[in-house]
Amino acid sequence: AAAAAAAAAAAAAGHPASGDDDYQPNATMIEMVVNFLMRVALLTAEQKEQGNLSEKCVQLLDTALSIWPNAVLKFQYFEKVIEKSDNHAPNIYTGLEIMNTLLQRSMLGAIALNQNAIKLLLDVCLPCDNGKVIDALCRMVSKFVDLPPPLDANECVTKFITWVKEFIDKGLQYVAVQQPQQTTGRVERCSIHNAERVLQALAPKKPEIVDDFAQTLAKVVHKFAREHCQHVQPNRVRQVESQQDTEAQEFTTRILVMGIQLLSTRLNILNDQRKNFIISISGLIERCTQLEKPNDPQVLSEVANIVSSWVTDPNSGLKIVEKTSFVHKMMQFENARNPAPYTIFLQMVYDIISNPSPPEPELVQKVHRACMIGLRCRDPSMRKNFFRYFEGQVNRSLFHR
Repeated sequence: AAAAAAAAAAAAAGHPASGDDDYQPNATMIEMVVNFLMRVALLTAEQKEQGNLSEKCVQLLDTALSIWPNAVLKFQYFEKVIEKSDNHAPNIYTGLEIMNTLLQRSMLGAIALNQNAIKLLLDVCLPCDNGKVIDALCRMVSKFVDLPPPLDANECVTKFITWVKEFIDKGLQYVAVQQPQQTTGRVERCSIHNAERVLQALAPKKPEIVDDFAQTLAKVVHKFAREHCQHVQPNRVRQVESQQDTEAQEFTTRILVMGIQLLSTRLNILNDQRKNFIISISGLIERCTQLEKPNDPQVLSEVANIVSSWVTDPNSGLKIVEKTSFVHKMMQFENARNPAPYTIFLQMVYDIISNPSPPEPELVQKVHRACMIGLRCRDPSMRKNFFRYFEGQVNRSLFHR
């Protein structure tokens, strides 16, 4: 039966109707084909022996909808499967791909008639730890916010944005309800991670939504900065790591990096949380410099990149005294186990001192000590840059020297 439905859709795709004599399936048959494809895609999602039949059915559904865009889709079976798919990532992924297919075809009418299916998908995705599923979820979110006018003002899109905000709020609220010293559990960690992933998907087109959650994100960074430092503590006090410990460390790293990235351009709206956020970043620089090794998750490199952009940007929202403090703390990178942050730091210092028209002359004067570190850099090309600058600052005449 599945082969027959697939053959019908494929035949229609290969030989579109060109005249009155060509066969045209009636509305009932079209409805039967598209709904059968959707049903089989969900039914075979978890059956490994079926190969990639589920994926092929989704592709054929896309083909069928390109031929019959007015086909009637029924989501009763879809909702029944997704509602029972809390721990069944293949079913959730297939459901998301079906929704992405409808969005790709701008079939908002079908989505509006079956909005409960969208809500169910969001609910089961929140605690999911499957990366493939969350990638598909973020694609769905991006497709919704990328809809062109006037489709973006559709009632179902507005309702979806409201549900997404609830999804994010529910995911991030675990930070608020936990005790500061309490270690985050797997479900809570997944929920926070997935909420941040969705915020990243929203950020390009809906930055105001990220702004609304900036205060909570600062708390996320503060908590997971502490947990990251615990994960990368020295080997002599480290217990034997299990697979769960490794997975927890990876999730902690991703949560921390995403939180820092989302807040990196929002220093001016953090209000009461601004100080805690700056303290968290400073703490990562001080504590992780000697802890992170080249094979550890590269949080320090990401921090170095973001702080460098703050220090070199006069409109970053940092005061001169804060920039100077960061520069002095980053001088520790010279002795770091991981060489990447040190390279980023030296490039930042060189960019500051080599600017012929510095926007903040006071900052240039305060980084001279850091400039001296560049003269003993191990990288020949970087060391050459600093020596060239140093030589240019030396007066040529004996009298002036």
